[in-house]
Amino acid sequence: MKLADMRRQVAMTQMDVAIEVGAKQSSVSYWEQGVYEPSLAQAKALAALYKVTTDDIIDAFREAKETA
Repeated sequence: MKLADMRRQVAMTQMDVAIEVGAKQSSVSYWEQGVYEPSLAQAKALAALYKVTTDDIIDAFREAKETA
């Protein structure tokens, strides 16, 4: 599942996620596009926020990076 899909499942905007994980909205956008990788702390925060595993976050990022 893509990071953007995970975000939509919890009905959050990129700005909502950015505030929750202590990042900029543009960073969330870049993570979803596979441009930049979230830090381990941010990946853990995303996993908790999206109610998935950290592995799911990393896999979704890698998938986005491959299609970028």
